[in-house]
Amino acid sequence: MSALTSRQRRRLVAVGRVVAFSLAPVVALLVAGELLARVLASAPASEVDAGDAGDAASGGLSMVPHPTRIWSLAPGLIHDGGVTHRIREDQLRAVPETDAPLRALTLGDSSIFGHGLEDQDTLHVQLAAALASRELRVDVYCGGVPGYSTEQSLVLLDETGWGLEPDLLVVGNLWSDNDFQYFVDREWLAALNSPLRRLDRALAWSVAWERLRSLQRPEAARDGALPIGWVREPYPTREGRRRVPLADYAANLDAMLAAAADRDVGAVVLAPANRHRLEPDGSLVMWDAYFEAMRLVAERRNVLVVDAVETLDGLTLDEAFLDEMHPTGRANARYGEALAAALVSAGWPEARLIPERAPPLAAEWVDVFAK
Repeated sequence: MSALTSRQRRRLVAVGRVVAFSLAPVVALLVAGELLARVLASAPASEVDAGDAGDAASGGLSMVPHPTRIWSLAPGLIHDGGVTHRIREDQLRAVPETDAPLRALTLGDSSIFGHGLEDQDTLHVQLAAALASRELRVDVYCGGVPGYSTEQSLVLLDETGWGLEPDLLVVGNLWSDNDFQYFVDREWLAALNSPLRRLDRALAWSVAWERLRSLQRPEAARDGALPIGWVREPYPTREGRRRVPLADYAANLDAMLAAAADRDVGAVVLAPANRHRLEPDGSLVMWDAYFEAMRLVAERRNVLVVDAVETLDGLTLDEAFLDEMHPTGRANARYGEALAAALVSAGWPEARLIPERAPPLAAEWVDVFAK
């Protein structure tokens, strides 16, 4: 290509000046708007309602919005149920690491995370200890996050979990999936991946953009509260919608096990317990169909299932649970022992316990509680 003539260069310079002069007012207006927004945002603390901040500082989990998982734990020291523990930079609960030759990763919600428990009482620590007593050195990582459903855990696996290079998944997701809420996880995640939300993330540095976007949000969401019932009360109208509909739960659980198979990672499923499951009254309850789906999907993939209820013989409800559903340290010790025994009995780690590679289970999932 021949070099530009002097006339062509002059024309380009002239066009550049016109564009620059045209854009200058727009740029100046945007800069002025950003500066104004920052000035308004830096109001004295006495003018800002600090009620929520005070509650967060005095106790409770430090949950923060997450661009792809709806929410996550904030790195650093957090307070939960009267105890303090540390969250890693990758937003997972810190665990003892020993450079053991094997690694396991737990998945689930606050029951798997270890709500209200010191580190030594958590499932991941108890499982590592139970395996060590059987001369198996395993670093067990905690992928349980309070409130997480299978939808969120699948994203966590892709973003963080598989990077830990686990040899075994311990899947305990169920309680958050079957919960009735004012939002549906899959719809929320789709909104997070919309073009507008991607633009939000690109302009996260801009105070002006954030102020503008806040005006478009529902009134109940403008205070930055998180969309989970135990952090913020649900909207008054509850439409009988599961956070993760039954068919989606079965598909998600199957996707986890299929992804493990694709990576030659073993898997075991832990069916979680609560007070009602430990002492049932014989009535049909809203999570029965989810436990049946868990059983059928695991059976399809030839994956071990350890039912937490079957490990709690001899414990009273108060000995087994801190509240309605969160296990105590004594319960987690039982869970860890049962999991370790089942794994060793099945020949792990020599037998890798990789889920069977098969098409997803074809079933008609009926949820009599959903509307």
